[in-house]
Amino acid sequence: MGKSTILSLAPTPPPRNTAIAATATSPKPALSTTHTPTLTLTGARHALLACEAHAQTLGIPMNIAIVDSSLHLLAFSRMDGAKLTSISIAMDKAFTAAGHRLPTSTYLSAVWPGGVAYGINGSNGGRFCTIGGGVPILDDEGRVLGAIGCSTGTPAQDDEVARRGVEAVLELVGREKEREGNGRKRKRTRLEGGGEVEVEVGVRTPESVGSGDGRE
Repeated sequence: MGKSTILSLAPTPPPRNTAIAATATSPKPALSTTHTPTLTLTGARHALLACEAHAQTLGIPMNIAIVDSSLHLLAFSRMDGAKLTSISIAMDKAFTAAGHRLPTSTYLSAVWPGGVAYGINGSNGGRFCTIGGGVPILDDEGRVLGAIGCSTGTPAQDDEVARRGVEAVLELVGREKEREGNGRKRKRTRLEGGGEVEVEVGVRTPESVGSGDGRE
């Protein structure tokens, strides 16, 4: 099997070269535990580079904050020329997008006086941000892996840059899953007592071919 994996389960340390990792109190799912996929530093750095590249294309230096699924800061970049007062705003956008599982551009008039969400920006110690530029990173099952918050441009520009980062990291996750799938196959094995069972076996990869370690 190939060495690259997408998820790891505690207590095994998270993989170094994957975009997401998962933690659990037990290697087997149980009613009292849950798997929590989350963005890793590798994935955050990948997203950060994509955001910076698009911000440069727009000609707008930005503050870019990336948090994991627990809302904690994982990576941050203050591009040369980005507004100093936007540093905390970018962090709050990422915090809000991950915690509420929605882009911060969603709220718009809902937070104005008389709106259904009026006053929500005062929650969470004032960190709840309703300005566009915060976008959650959701996997194909709708689970939050983290979020990206950008600030310095207009809300629309900040949102555009953040979405480029989200697209980049999800593309990376997809490639990792594809590699993971290509590194495995299943075959049916006949049992001595009769009947068959389907088992997963290794597939030769460039790493294992000629290694002499007996891997299939």
